Amino acid sequence: MTGKKPMADSFPTLTRNDLDRVIRVCGGAGSGNFGHKGRPGQVGGSGPGGGDATAGPYDPETYSSLLALLKEKGGFSFQPVLEKHAPPDGYIVSPYSKRSKRIPEGEITERDLYAYYVKNYDLLQDEDKYFGGWLSEGEVFLDVSIPITSLEEANAIAVQHNQRAFWDLKNNVEIQTVWPKGQTPVFHD
Repeated sequence: MTGKKPMADSFPTLTRNDLDRVIRVCGGAGSGNFGHKGRPGQVGGSGPGGGDATAGPYDPETYSSLLALLKEKGGFSFQPVLEKHAPPDGYIVSPYSKRSKRIPEGEITERDLYAYYVKNYDLLQDEDKYFGGWLSEGEVFLDVSIPITSLEEANAIAVQHNQRAFWDLKNNVEIQTVWPKGQTPVFHD
């Protein structure tokens, strides 16, 4: 040899922290970054969407209480990082219509709630965004929402993002979006 180091010796040694960071950023075996599109019916893996393994393990107590709120109160808005519910008044609306998910009311489970959270963790790690669920006409709608203080602004955001409705936090009711005259909504679900 002419004094050159073998190629393998020229790479830096990775510490366990470095490896953990690479896995968090790029994904581990079975993630979409390794050519896997996800596992039907399973939490984990990745396909289209923004799931993140750092969302944390499944906590049955949290998702059981959210499911109970959904069934007893008709909905919930929960900030999972801060583990708090939405403010007691104002409105909550989703500017992420393509992230909404519909599930028949009789089929929703705690695991469905957790799977939605994991898939949307990229947005839900922001402390100003809430994981929302509500019942409407026999279906459960899951989304990522933001709190708004003004009815007019909440309606404008709903129109801008083609949302059928938004939630009145104080009165605990769904409010149908009022569309500007001549505008026809195009829903993404």
